[in-house]
Parts: sequence; C-alpha cells; structure tokens
Amino acid sequence: MVPDIVNTDCDALVVGGGPAGATAAFTLAQAGLSVTLIEACKVPRAKLCGGLLTAKTLSLLQQSLSITSQDIIASGAHESTAHRYCIYSRSKLLVSGRYPQAFTFIRRAAFDAFLLERAKKAGVHVLDNLRVNHVDAASGEVRCANGQQQKAKYVIGADGAHSIVRRNISAFRRVMRRTTARTIEVRIPHRQWKAAAFPSVHLGWLKQGYAWAFPNRSHVVAGMGGIMQQGENLSHLMRQFLQEQKVVGAYPEFAGAALPFGGHLRAPVHGKAMLVGDAAGFADSVFGEGVYYAILSGLLAAKAILKAQKYIKVQSIKDGVQETDSLESVRRQAVVKGSIAEAPEPCRAVCGENGVANSMYRKMIASPVVKELDRAAMLSRFVYHRAKGPDRFAVKCFLKLAHGRLLRHLHKEDTHVRKLLSSEQIW
Repeated sequence: MVPDIVNTDCDALVVGGGPAGATAAFTLAQAGLSVTLIEACKVPRAKLCGGLLTAKTLSLLQQSLSITSQDIIASGAHESTAHRYCIYSRSKLLVSGRYPQAFTFIRRAAFDAFLLERAKKAGVHVLDNLRVNHVDAASGEVRCANGQQQKAKYVIGADGAHSIVRRNISAFRRVMRRTTARTIEVRIPHRQWKAAAFPSVHLGWLKQGYAWAFPNRSHVVAGMGGIMQQGENLSHLMRQFLQEQKVVGAYPEFAGAALPFGGHLRAPVHGKAMLVGDAAGFADSVFGEGVYYAILSGLLAAKAILKAQKYIKVQSIKDGVQETDSLESVRRQAVVKGSIAEAPEPCRAVCGENGVANSMYRKMIASPVVKELDRAAMLSRFVYHRAKGPDRFAVKCFLKLAHGRLLRHLHKEDTHVRKLLSSEQIW
C-alpha cells in the first residue's frame, strides 16, 4: 500500500541525524524556528568511528551547546580517557609521549543519540528510519522514500560522505569522489589484545592512510582507512595488521564505511541548501578526524540562517516592508516588482540563489573550517606520499620534530572560532 503524500512546510529541514545535523537542528529550534530532521536509520544507529573527541571538540561543545564532559559521561557515551599516545611505522615505534590535554573516546551510537535527544527536547521534529530520495535545492522541496514531501526555506545536508543532498546538486556530484576514503573497523575484547595499552596510530600499512587502535572500557577499537591505491586490499591488510599486533582468537567481521579524507568543499551552498560535516568533506586529511568539524559547521550553518533572517527583517523595514511581514510576504513583494534583480536586497536574498544565509555561511567557514583543513592538507603531505607511500626515515624525522604540532592541530581550537561564536548570541 502506497502511503498518502504528506506535504509539510517548515523553516529548516535537516537531512541527517549525526553531530552536524543534530547541532544545527538544536540551535535553530532553540531560536524558535520550526525544524524537521530526517534520519535514514533507526536511532540509535551504528556509526563507524574511532570515537575520538579532542580537547577543542569538548571546548566547542561546552561553549556553544552547554554540554560538559560530565554530561557525556552521564549519557553513557563515554568510553575512556587517555593522555599517552604512540605513533608507529607498521610495528616499529616512531614516537610516544604524554599530552597534557586528554584524548576522550566515546561510543558514537550513544553520543549521536544523546545529541539527537537534546534536539528533540528543544522542539525539533525528528523522523528516523526514513530515507530521503530527492532534494530540490532551488525550491527547498524534499521527497522521502515513503512518499512524504516536505518543503523548507532552508535545507541542511548533514547526511554523510554519500550525501543524497550533495548528489542532487549537479555542481557537487563528482567533486569529492577522489578524496573519499574507504575505512573498516572492528571491536576486539581486551583479553584478545593485551598489548594495546594506549591509543596508537600505525603508518605504513596504506600509502595514503593509516591503521589505529584505541583502547576503550572493554574493547579495543581497531580500524584502517585511507584513499585506496592500486593493489591495496583493505581487508587483507587489516588482517595482517591484527596478526602483527598478536591479536588472539576469532574476532567479529569488519564493518566498513566511506569517510572524507581531504578535498573539502570551499563553497558548500547551492540555492536553499547548505552542506555540513562529512557531506561537505569537512574532515582532517591527516587523521580523518571529523566530529569537531561536523559540530562546528552545523553551528555555523545555523548561525548563518539566524543572522540572515535578522538581516532580512531589518533591511526589509528600511525598504518599507512592515515589521510584522513574514519573509514569504517579502518574497511576494519581490515578485510583484516583476524582477528579482530590481527588487530590494532583502527580496533578492529570499528569492535568489546566492542568498544572505549562503553568503554568511561561506564567509563563516572560510577561516575556522576551510583554512584549518588547508593546513591539515599541508601537514598530510609530509606524512603520506601518493606514489610510494610513507618513507620511514623521512616520516620518522618529521614526526620526531613535529609530532607536537600534529597533536596541537588536533587539540587546539582556532582563536577565530571562539571570537566568531562568542561575538554575539547565536539566537
């Protein structure tokens, strides 16, 4: 039986219920906007991820969402905390040490569900286990697999590396294909991997990627991922890695996923759509860390929408529109004028493809997101070499001299981020 088509309008529609989508939806709902969030999977859903929360991620959560480390522990998402670390070239230790700021590890299924539950309490209408089939970025119309249709003034694509929102925008369809990494992961009980005492990164298994081992409360989360080169078999290399690490006994089948690994979009906007998180390729090209950039881009997209609405309202009053008029009435006045190009700036912002919100979002992500990821890309050139893989001697020298910088890159928050988010209230 085909379900009845339901047409629902809202201010903002978020596709994807991960950290980026939940953060954007929560922030917009807190400001009083009507927000619908559509998640393809049943919540809580499994998510392949090492689960690292860096110090700058924890700072961002506390500063902008009032989420503390204690809140994360209370949610049941917290797995472990570590200060020590090791970096290997295959099984040969390159550098190790203790970092003053802790590495916090969480279970992504529980963490994502926690963020989504906060969004629900803020007033977000969450539809999980519902797949989006089509997105029209020009009109803001979204069609779901069950026949339901929704229309929004803003559509936020937070639906991961295989984003359906991005795939429905012709300009972005093939942009990130070459920089999407393949990753696999497995959880192994401590009794089978006694040597994994500290979080470790293992270079040299892939020409452009690495393996990892992150000890948690009862398991070691192990994985391998990167941009696949000719002749590389990820599952075969992962089994070799576990064998070399002296993992004993049988372990579960590997889970796989695609993740961005460089190649981020610099202007992830089109029509009424914005892309955030993995959908825009916002992930570190050295370690693939993406939770921080997911939360930050979700915040900035929401802030851009709220600032745009405030700007349009103020400018509309200056142009003779009544304060009580809605944005839709502003749009109609632009149409009455017969030409968007001749309409006042706020009318063009509502109607035109390059609206105020898109312009603000592009400007906001330019420094704290795009600039940081560009720096990461420069660092990754020292660690990975596309043609021959990492040169052990060169990497060892670089890491001995600069591994502190790599860790600071992971942990230290860009000062521009704090200024950007604290310059004024988000709502």
